[in-house]
Amino acid sequence: MNANRPASWQPVLNALSIWFFHFLACWAVSEFSPHRWWNHVSAWGFTVVALAAVGVVHWRLEHADATGELARWKLRFARGATALALIAILFTAWPSVALRP
Repeated sequence: MNANRPASWQPVLNALSIWFFHFLACWAVSEFSPHRWWNHVSAWGFTVVALAAVGVVHWRLEHADATGELARWKLRFARGATALALIAILFTAWPSVALRP
């Protein structure tokens, strides 16, 4: 975030959107071709991509500077959203690890 620009909610939306698209991708693959081994491999691939994307969002947050009480609060809230998205992505991918095809 730049000191000249107010803090935005974009990092929160980015993190939760990444989880949403990861969930949709995993669901679509398992729904349209159930009980196949490539569903698990696809879920692992989607998970790696989603975790990398959330990592980029978190890295940008760590290198952002926030001036003002509201901007600092939004930054902490966005960090919490990235943590929530990380947990949700891992939880979404867990059945592909725990269940056998």
